[in-house]
Amino acid sequence: MRKVLAALIMCLAACALLGVMTSAETDAGSPEERALRFGQLERMRVLEAPADGAPGAEVRVKAESFVITAHELDCSIAGYEMNGYGRAEAEKLAVKSLSTQKAVLSEAKRRGYTADRQVILDRIEEQKKIAPTASNYGEFESFLRGIGLEADQYWDTQYATFERAEIVGRFRQDLLEVYKEQTRAKGAASEDFEAYYDGIAKKILENEHITLIKG
Repeated sequence: MRKVLAALIMCLAACALLGVMTSAETDAGSPEERALRFGQLERMRVLEAPADGAPGAEVRVKAESFVITAHELDCSIAGYEMNGYGRAEAEKLAVKSLSTQKAVLSEAKRRGYTADRQVILDRIEEQKKIAPTASNYGEFESFLRGIGLEADQYWDTQYATFERAEIVGRFRQDLLEVYKEQTRAKGAASEDFEAYYDGIAKKILENEHITLIKG
């Protein structure tokens, strides 16, 4: 359980970096070495994000309700490349994953889903207390070395990540309840919820009319 909780920390950061991360043949290295490299990517994403109008802030993907900047796209591509994808495939996956993440978040907000600030702060404080007890905390320490922050400093950068996760999580939970009602009526298996959710996310993304802007 404690190891899973530490994995959740890394998963939240991965979602922020990649949108929806998929697996590939990964490069060699220990879990600690990979965590270190991932921390370096997270540093680029969070601490080196460009100000408006600066190089990297230019829009590379434009949709009805969101944009993706060159910096966001570059960070995501780097993450996929770290997981063994070639440049062309990494770029394709980065656009799709970031677009899906942003489209679903926008749709959840449009439907009125919000996140309670105190709930988020409480969850961050909980993770601060739980993380050091994880059996694989060494990986998290390597991640922190990569990002160049102490643990408390890192958590202070993660409010927006937890906020996004909370909003989308509430939206997803309500979709799960709808799905359960539908499958009870039809006698279908509830294990197919992921396919059901992916189908909804796909429709949401289709309505965004995405345009790629070359640099």
